[in-house]
Amino acid sequence: ADKWHTHKILAAANVRTPATTLYSKDAVFHALDVAGVCFVKPRVASQGKGQVVLNRTATGLRLRTDGLDLDVSSNTAAAYLDSLNLSPSGVIVQEGIACAGPRGRATDIRCVFQRDGEGKIRG
Repeated sequence: ADKWHTHKILAAANVRTPATTLYSKDAVFHALDVAGVCFVKPRVASQGKGQVVLNRTATGLRLRTDGLDLDVSSNTAAAYLDSLNLSPSGVIVQEGIACAGPRGRATDIRCVFQRDGEGKIRG
């Protein structure tokens, strides 16, 4: 499913979700400034494929993605993002949020929405 479209539907229904915007490097660094963690995700993908996770650390940033887990500077992170040639219309940026679940473990909740006979999503 399209994560940007899903975000807009949930926001319109006043469902709280992480701050989400279409991709730009400014959006990435704003999310890092606000939350300390951000996710750069393809709009349509699952299971973390193609996702870049950036965490602010005491000495710079931690960059994690398919097969990479590196401590980097902000400039190196920006250069890495540039190298991916990301399309603003095809990628979202989400602020990380603190999660707490059973026994302190993060919990991932998935929702399925279905349209009624009139093409409307009802809750």
